[in-house]
Amino acid sequence: MAMLSIAIRNNTSNANRTYNILAEPPTVRGGADPAALPVTWHRTTAGAKAEFAFTDDLYAFVGQASRATLAPGTTIMLETARRLETWNTKFNNGDELAVTSDRQLQPRGRAARRGTFTLSMDSSLQRQSRLVVGLAREAEGAIEGPAPVAVVPLLPGDVYVFAPSLAVWVVGGGEQDDLVVQEAPAARARNAALVQFPRAASRAVVTEYSGPRFQPVEYS
Repeated sequence: MAMLSIAIRNNTSNANRTYNILAEPPTVRGGADPAALPVTWHRTTAGAKAEFAFTDDLYAFVGQASRATLAPGTTIMLETARRLETWNTKFNNGDELAVTSDRQLQPRGRAARRGTFTLSMDSSLQRQSRLVVGLAREAEGAIEGPAPVAVVPLLPGDVYVFAPSLAVWVVGGGEQDDLVVQEAPAARARNAALVQFPRAASRAVVTEYSGPRFQPVEYS
């Protein structure tokens, strides 16, 4: 486990500006190839500076949504999570996990393509419109453990292949509370900065000026 951190510098004219931290959603294949939706990981307090630190661990999770439709504003509640052991190692293939009939996560092997992990939904699972699966991550010092950061519907019998990354979005003017589904920022969004953590980097500095206009991310 390694620690990563982001320092946010608010150089806009709005001293009360806040920021949402979103994990970049993984690509998902299988079933109907659902698009994973990001879930607000953290909302900063208002001010000129903010810090957010987290581990590079990734987790698969099973949970429930507050309503049947996965759309912006839906709250996600985590029920169970399991740390991924081999999704991004140099010499091993990725984790294969099964979502059992009692909505637990059980290992099935490590034959997923390198850089991915798979979730196989038990066909005996009761079809419920609010059940979800996805990716969870853990902030530094989080007493409650990992939090959902990307989500897709759980459909009995489906097999999903997730291709995650460690990239994180910093979205200016963040108004969503934690654990709430959001729209993913557009690739060239003016109000967001994508932090990608190149190899050997563990800290990023994100600076926003009025406009909105983000400076290129600085890494160390």
